[in-house]
Amino acid sequence: MLIHNEVRNEIVTLIKNNIPEIGNVYNGRAFFTSLKQQLPAISVFLDDAECDFKVMGESEWQAELNISIFLPYSEGEPNIDRIAEKVNSLITFTGYRHIQFVRGIQYRYGYDEDNASWMNGTLSYLIEYGRAPIK
Repeated sequence: MLIHNEVRNEIVTLIKNNIPEIGNVYNGRAFFTSLKQQLPAISVFLDDAECDFKVMGESEWQAELNISIFLPYSEGEPNIDRIAEKVNSLITFTGYRHIQFVRGIQYRYGYDEDNASWMNGTLSYLIEYGRAPIK
């Protein structure tokens, strides 16, 4: 659905404009084919989106916004935490075009357990967005 893409694009643009040390920012889950060329990276994706029809012709969505920060394994959790702090400040203190409500709900780490080539930290937020007329 287009509103989901618009929400992700809004976050991708915010990150690209404010965290220049991240070379690749993906709208959706990242798929890595060349880690040396693609890391560091951030992936912006939504999970568990649900629609609520509030008023005739308008809809409001609620979803989990996930922002995953990927770094080479050798850079460690302290660097992920440093970038996550920047991302969290952006998400928390920015006004949005499509998003009406943001609340942080989780922060977790992940690791490439097969090759030990990357690690990630994922910030998760509960968001409400939409209110676009239904056509």
